[in-house]
Amino acid sequence: MSNQSNRRITLYSDTGCYGSHFDIKPGHYTDKTPWKVKSVAVWGP
Repeated sequence: MSNQSNRRITLYSDTGCYGSHFDIKPGHYTDKTPWKVKSVAVWGP
């Protein structure tokens, strides 16, 4: 998962942006996630 935007992205373990979560800051990426990502929130204007 890669964040190529200028906004913070939050990945969630459950649908509807619930459950365990972690953020990916702008310009960062992750090779692996601790669980299957089921929803995503993009923050900012």
